Amino acid sequence: MPKVYTPAELAEAVRRVRAGEIIQNKASLDYKIPKMTLSDNVNGKVSSSSPGCKPVLSDEQESTFARVLIDLADQGFGLPKGLVKVKVAPPPRTGLLVRAGIRAS
Repeated sequence: MPKVYTPAELAEAVRRVRAGEIIQNKASLDYKIPKMTLSDNVNGKVSSSSPGCKPVLSDEQESTFARVLIDLADQGFGLPKGLVKVKVAPPPRTGLLVRAGIRAS
């Protein structure tokens, strides 16, 4: 079912429930927000961060990397997208040995 409420409506519903102006079931019906979504937000079980993984590169690093790739492509040394993704991917979570360049056998 698609989301039919805005973040502002969710924030308003959470504020009203926390202030005791309205109960969760009534807020859920009035604002058309699923009961569990509203409950999770009222009880602080949901963080306000954006979905997805955190960026591997900062904005400055990303723009520098993009410029270098474009310059290389202009000179005839373009890299395939798959290789670029591998080079930019975060290190695997297998411990310090991989980060140090030591492979466990």
